[in-house]
Amino acid sequence: MGECARGGLRVFGVGVVCGIIGINNYNSIEMKNENLYAEGMIRTQSGIYYNIVHPTPDMICLEDIHHALNRVPRFAGHTKHPWTVADHCVGMVRGAEEESDTVKLWLLMHDASEAYLGDISGPLKRLLGGYEVLEHRCMSAIAEKFGMEQGFWKHPKVKELDREALEREWNGLVLGQQRWVG
Repeated sequence: MGECARGGLRVFGVGVVCGIIGINNYNSIEMKNENLYAEGMIRTQSGIYYNIVHPTPDMICLEDIHHALNRVPRFAGHTKHPWTVADHCVGMVRGAEEESDTVKLWLLMHDASEAYLGDISGPLKRLLGGYEVLEHRCMSAIAEKFGMEQGFWKHPKVKELDREALEREWNGLVLGQQRWVG
């Protein structure tokens, strides 16, 4: 445990290579005694304890993001067939051939906070006071960890392409109104 990112990693399990350079081993937040009831923390698959209220870049691990987003369902799992947040992010990159590598990286990572906070449905998210603050803190730690622009997840191009993907997924995966090819 503690050795998380090694650079040149496969991201989201579909052969997409994340070209983030300079990710090296680091001192992670590990507890000597595992604690199911660690206040305000979740334990990630790498053994790092992530503080939900006060995340820091050293709590962020690309392999944890990869691991979790490949298991977190879109639309609270109510799709015609399994579709994860990782599928959503990779699908956005595949559909953005004309975009710069920077925008493609933003698309790949725009929902990375859901690896730590889960994919909360829009209607529930709007009812949860304070959730946006937690999401912002998480995304800020992720941006800092990987040397990305703060607020990249709110960039107009990311929001536009995310909305298009949401509508495509809704029509194809939830309503079954179009043949879904992913």
